[in-house]
Amino acid sequence: MGFGVKQTMGIAQALYQNGHISYMRTDSVNLSAEAMGACKSYIDANYGTDYSLVNGRKFDTKTANAQEAHEAIRPTHMENTPNTIKLEGNDLRLYKLIWERTVASQMQAAKIETTTYTFTPEGHEQKWQTKGQVILFDGFMKLYTEGKDDEDEEEGEVTLPAIKKGTKLESELFTGNQVFSRAPGRYTEATLVKKLESEGIGRPSTYAPTIATVMDRGYVEKKQKYLFPTSLARLVCEYLEKNFAQMMDYKFTANVEEEFDKVSRGEEQWQKMLKSFYKDFHPQVENAGGSERVTGERSLGNHPKTGEPMSVRMGRFGPFVQIGEKTEDKKPTFASIPA
Repeated sequence: MGFGVKQTMGIAQALYQNGHISYMRTDSVNLSAEAMGACKSYIDANYGTDYSLVNGRKFDTKTANAQEAHEAIRPTHMENTPNTIKLEGNDLRLYKLIWERTVASQMQAAKIETTTYTFTPEGHEQKWQTKGQVILFDGFMKLYTEGKDDEDEEEGEVTLPAIKKGTKLESELFTGNQVFSRAPGRYTEATLVKKLESEGIGRPSTYAPTIATVMDRGYVEKKQKYLFPTSLARLVCEYLEKNFAQMMDYKFTANVEEEFDKVSRGEEQWQKMLKSFYKDFHPQVENAGGSERVTGERSLGNHPKTGEPMSVRMGRFGPFVQIGEKTEDKKPTFASIPA
């Protein structure tokens, strides 16, 4: 839908406070027996028993270190369909997504056949091929099909009609297009959350503030919906990787969260855990010191007319060029670099 993470959580918070959905700061995928029963009743009444499941469907958690004190995010009352609930705008769009996914999760699986059709144009000998999927039974797709977080994600297989062998097909339009492989797209807020989830970093309650913080501090700029790291971000990462390599490892954050979970379950003492961490961390802070200024300085060579050394680096107000060095009788000259 193109929502930012902060916006999504704001809309979800309002839906929760108004009693429309269950608690939204959870990564649980478990539905209660009551919710599954309500879904089955709705599916039987609106799509028929062919589309419902006798005992419902339970899901296994895929998120690393998931916290599952709450139920999965779902509508509080299944009978409040998107068509009957008194919501509008983005509130309705998000509610519709939650409602459809909840009900679809309790519908029969779709039956899809991966098919290759081979055909020959009339009057020619060469064979043409098309590969795709033929839907034998639509199942949950009758109600809901998965959207994409990013338009750069590769398209799924093409859906083909069911065609019998020996059928003569009328050609409507033939077009050729050349496809080039592209570099991976930049993160959007949605795909960044997906990455954080897959690495076991953060929780549903921390994704929005984490992304908001790196944007507010100028480490990331959002252009259209894509996130671009700034020069400041590169300098900070360079400094941290040099002085705190262990903490810059993705696995470090996931492991710390796992330790917290052990503490919360009473399997580990928090004092022992902190002492173990601090033993390695404190010397790194001491070694890093407070005096080193990271400017990302790069030499540009000498000025073509005066022969003075030139350099470029980051300052408090952005990147700038410096000509000459500071001496007792002369000061260097500076010029800021436009964006």
